[in-house]
Amino acid sequence: MNSSQQVLDTWQTAATRATGSRPASAVLPPPREKWAGIIKEMDRLGLTYRLEPQFDLDSLDIATRRIQVRENDHVAPKDTVRRFSIQMGQTEFPPIIVTADCWVVDGNTRKEAKRLRDEKFHPAFVLDIVHATASAHELNLLWILGATLNAANGLPLTAAERRKSVEAMISENWKGEQIARALGVNQGVITKIRRELEAQAKMQRLRIPVDKSMSMAGLRALGTPDVLALNDKPYTDLTVLARDAGLGFNEIREIAKEMRDTGSDAGALEVATAKRVELRDRITSTHLTGFSRPPASAILRARLAYATGFIGREHELVERNDEIIEKHLALIDQTIAVLTRVKELQTS
Repeated sequence: MNSSQQVLDTWQTAATRATGSRPASAVLPPPREKWAGIIKEMDRLGLTYRLEPQFDLDSLDIATRRIQVRENDHVAPKDTVRRFSIQMGQTEFPPIIVTADCWVVDGNTRKEAKRLRDEKFHPAFVLDIVHATASAHELNLLWILGATLNAANGLPLTAAERRKSVEAMISENWKGEQIARALGVNQGVITKIRRELEAQAKMQRLRIPVDKSMSMAGLRALGTPDVLALNDKPYTDLTVLARDAGLGFNEIREIAKEMRDTGSDAGALEVATAKRVELRDRITSTHLTGFSRPPASAILRARLAYATGFIGREHELVERNDEIIEKHLALIDQTIAVLTRVKELQTS
């Protein structure tokens, strides 16, 4: 692997040999501190590379041969290109980064700024990776490098760009704190994405279709450790139920807990079957409308379950604040009246 000093020595040697056919600014030695971050990231990823002080930018096509870290609207934005083109007359810009077969990893804006200046040469770090034959691991490293440098020096990554970058880092077994450092993403977001990926991985292994009908919140619930702990058949039944009924995060975890508490796969499957019967109307509605909303009766059961959880501890529900006791009693009376009428209707 090339060290930082070796790369800079290569620059000094090549720059000294540069002729008048190259842009005059290109023969100036680079400010070391300006490139230290780039070199550090390449070294951190275990990438090997060489420095090409006078790289021919005409060999690049950012429209078709670039690592897709940035969404199309954020590739070489015109205002930034114009600003860079002016600054390049006074400031030495860091090298771009390309693969051995001329795919741009980082530097689209610099490339376009040079073109605006009618200059075709710019220093480049050329990685020892051929994009056309790169392995999945190598492609992940290219993406991670591009994302890390963009997050540190370019326009802030969008939510979609961050997500793709986090996915690449997770697939390379990066820890949450490493991802947070590289992208400036908080740990909560990383955890959510990790859960979604783990759910997708288990669903793919079990050959459960992964489609847009599953909400992201539902997918995250299916990727939590306690839900993933279900054996394959119970997990499959819960996943299909969650998809069909459009279950939310907490609903999935509550059903999973009921299934686990039975202590057996047979018991867990019985819970899933009973829940499917219970959610029959909601499943039908979700199928017809594409939207899932728990019926009022189900919401009521959840509220009643909270209240009945205080059996034997009713004193805990007694209001002690004199200023709102009257309001508290009025709500209790109204609730009793509503529930009495519901019971009459339910049993008539």
